[in-house]
Amino acid sequence: MEKILISDAGENNARIAYIYNALCSHTPVRTVRPTIYVGQTRSAIFADEALLTPAFIHTFCKLLIESIAIGAKYAYLSARLPLDNLSKAERQIFLCALIAADLSEEKKYIRSKLSFENCRALDGFFSFRLHALKQKWNKTLSYIPPDFSPLECDRFLHYFISGNSGMVYVNDGLVYDSEYRICRRGQLVGEALLCPQTEILLSGAKEVNISQSISKELENFLRKYYAEHTVFYKK
Repeated sequence: MEKILISDAGENNARIAYIYNALCSHTPVRTVRPTIYVGQTRSAIFADEALLTPAFIHTFCKLLIESIAIGAKYAYLSARLPLDNLSKAERQIFLCALIAADLSEEKKYIRSKLSFENCRALDGFFSFRLHALKQKWNKTLSYIPPDFSPLECDRFLHYFISGNSGMVYVNDGLVYDSEYRICRRGQLVGEALLCPQTEILLSGAKEVNISQSISKELENFLRKYYAEHTVFYKK
């Protein structure tokens, strides 16, 4: 028998799609997979009760946490930060770095508030159980002036990256984590196509390993922010 796993407002379809796709990738091929309903006003994921093993529930909760810590935070900050002095690309990488800077800490906080039983509406959980998180985001917003400049953006990026410790691989335009699992967090910030720059930042990487030729945009990004931490190698 199927039961609802999670629902969300239609405007947040990208979050539901991210959770669904990741759940399917963790579900064995020969088992019944979750199903998804996408509507204009509301979307939802359903799963057969036979799927609800401890391992499945653990993965599901991790994805919910990520969808809030990245997806909900991006939407919240983006709606309140015009950043008129930044280009579209600069704005995107700044917001992603801003999210990634506190990602580990905020995921722990969300985890402390979440249980499998108390989250059936993702937007409701965010609105009613995470007040302290939104207060923290508002405090972050208060530190960013209306005339925030490209130079200030660059300084923040260098500061953020200097404190990182992770490592990623870039191969054929896709980013992989240290266990060579493909990174798709960019889907949570509204990217239809995966962008290496976004994935590198959201992964908290300090070192980037490149195995083949890369786009000019990515090359410029790495030269600017990862010049001393980019490794080229042959497969």
